[in-house]
Amino acid sequence: METIIPKITDITPLCIAFEGKQQLEKEIEKKLKHWNISNTKFLIVRDQDSGDCAIIK
Repeated sequence: METIIPKITDITPLCIAFEGKQQLEKEIEKKLKHWNISNTKFLIVRDQDSGDCAIIK
């Protein structure tokens, strides 16, 4: 993300961290429904616990 985001122009990135996948799955729908800024795009990144994150990325 640190490599890709700076290359995209005309955006203001905002990272919202969750305390694990269960919290993400529980809360993401509510966050998206109540987002009040028009013309917003979302990118949701989730890792895989069973794998080596350095290799997966």
